This record gives sequence, C-alpha cells and structure tokens, in this order.
Amino acid sequence: MSKQPEYSETATQDMMSATTEWDVQRIIADLQAGANPNTRLKSKMTILHLATTRNDLRVVKKALAHGAKILANNNGKTPIDIARNNCHHRILQVLESHQSQKEGKEKAV
Repeated sequence: MSKQPEYSETATQDMMSATTEWDVQRIIADLQAGANPNTRLKSKMTILHLATTRNDLRVVKKALAHGAKILANNNGKTPIDIARNNCHHRILQVLESHQSQKEGKEKAV
C-alpha cells in the first residue's frame, strides 16, 4: 500500500494565492516546497484546471510531477475536457498520456 505524501499547508496556501496573479515562478516553487496540487477552489478547480485554462504547459507538467490528479470541477469538467474544448493540443496530449500511464499501473496491481 502506497503512503500518502505529506503536503505543506503554508506552501499550499501560497500556491493558491499565487494563482490569482498567475505567478508561475511562485506556483512552481510552492509545488517544489510541498504544496498540495489537488487543493480545490470553491468551484472545485485545481491547479491543473487553472493551468490548462491558461494553456500553461510548464505548470501542468510540474503539477503532475508533484502528484496532481485529474479531477472534475463543479461543472463535471476535468482538465482533459478543458484542454480538448480549448484546442490546447499539447496539454491534452500530456494529460491523456499521464492518465493512461496511471490506469496502466492500476491495472497491473
């Protein structure tokens, strides 16, 4: 059984604050400092939703590398849906690849 990662509450709060101005340097630093990439806004959007909406491949990749999950928001939309609907093809490719790798690992267990 895999152990849940320990996240930094301070880094998580700072990361969410940095999303209002989309301070990429701070967001990435906070992820590296242990921010929880699955923290949700009231709309149930995560950093992956926000980065996908902004077509920010760098933040998408960092969030995934730090344990971000592909979750649905209040409207039932996942970051994959957002990427597809906004023609963010590169992000869509990265998200779908990540999801299929994860599903492959789960089937192997």
